[in-house]
Amino acid sequence: MKKVQRKTQHPRFSNEQAVVRDILIGFIYSHHIKERISASDIGETFCKLYRHIFYEIASHPYLLEQLTLLHQTDLVRFHHSLRVAVTSGIVGLAQRYDSQQLYELTIGALLFDIGMTQLPERLIHKAGPLTKEERSEMETHTVLGYQMLSSHRDVPQAAALCALMHHERLDGSGYPHQLRQPHLHPYAQIVGISDAYNALISPRSYRSACTRHEALEYLYGASHRLFDVTLVETFTQHICAYPMNSKVLLSNGKIGVVSMIDYDAIQRPVVKVIREPDGTLIHPSYEIDLKKNLDVVIVNAL
Repeated sequence: MKKVQRKTQHPRFSNEQAVVRDILIGFIYSHHIKERISASDIGETFCKLYRHIFYEIASHPYLLEQLTLLHQTDLVRFHHSLRVAVTSGIVGLAQRYDSQQLYELTIGALLFDIGMTQLPERLIHKAGPLTKEERSEMETHTVLGYQMLSSHRDVPQAAALCALMHHERLDGSGYPHQLRQPHLHPYAQIVGISDAYNALISPRSYRSACTRHEALEYLYGASHRLFDVTLVETFTQHICAYPMNSKVLLSNGKIGVVSMIDYDAIQRPVVKVIREPDGTLIHPSYEIDLKKNLDVVIVNAL
């Protein structure tokens, strides 16, 4: 990979910016990063490279200013953007992006929703469904975000396009410009897939969280029509829905713990079964290889 050649800046930050910088640095060292990577051979490479990229972004005055604005405006959306940045970066590394491309993709993934900070608070935090007029107003965040990012010389144009295009879809059903292939930037497509997945598995005020299995099924079903099938396949092959030692509910009602991951079938790991459907402890526990036992699937992470 090419070495990133950019001048890192270390100005005096405000208290709010210092807090956000600490969150960024803490996040990239957390267990949430490595557990999302399915392939062990890229895990260390990704963590090392992404720590460098996050340090750079956290030390850049304008980028940190925008992230602080997002943090102050909508804490849930801020943390959602961190998760989108990680899953997007994993896909980018799997696509063999060099360090400059990953840097641009990461900026785009962290700030893809920055336009939301320009909308009225009543709209951002509304608990119920949006009216037709409110939805139209909400959709302007893509253009507003692009205008904010593209007007600054330190933001790569490709990163700004993530703000503009992350809701565009292959069949032209997206917004704001109903673009189709080949007019969609690949970074924006990666961010769009990561945004959809992470949003689905997170609870919202107006709905419960989908299971990871349901979110993956949605991506599979939407490929070709909404999302690029190759990018969806790369995403599902490299994003680990059920990390090692995570507790899971099986389709037969039993509860187990992921004990081994087969990197050729990451969504069907080996599970150590520990409880019966009625909650009774199983002793001794036993393992079931979901790759071989196709009649049993994971239906939720607990």
